Amino acid sequence: MNFKKKLEEHFKQFEASPVLFVGSGVSRRYLGVPCWQDLLKHFAEAIGENHIKLKTKSNGDLPEYAQLLVSAYAEKWWDTEEGQLALSEKEQEKTFINEQSPLKLSISKYIENAHKNIIDNDELKH
Repeated sequence: MNFKKKLEEHFKQFEASPVLFVGSGVSRRYLGVPCWQDLLKHFAEAIGENHIKLKTKSNGDLPEYAQLLVSAYAEKWWDTEEGQLALSEKEQEKTFINEQSPLKLSISKYIENAHKNIIDNDELKH
């Protein structure tokens, strides 16, 4: 069994899909994606949530901030245009498995589209 198959089998053991984060220096430098805190702020504002309120409620603890955002996002996202158009009902059953799923989907789409922000950089050509 090759590495890809082993990895797929390993991830099938878990309920939630994995999320890979690389250091913000990589994503900011090469994709123009904001740092973790600014990413949370972006998605809080996208659903009309007060990011300062979330940050205050979490006492500045970013993992706690993220969890508060997950809950707020899961409640409001389904009523957004993105939520309405997201996926067919059959695909929703496979993709939306827990409260984190809407935010994970939105962040993954955001990062997937981040390549449009790449600036022509000689360093990237080598």
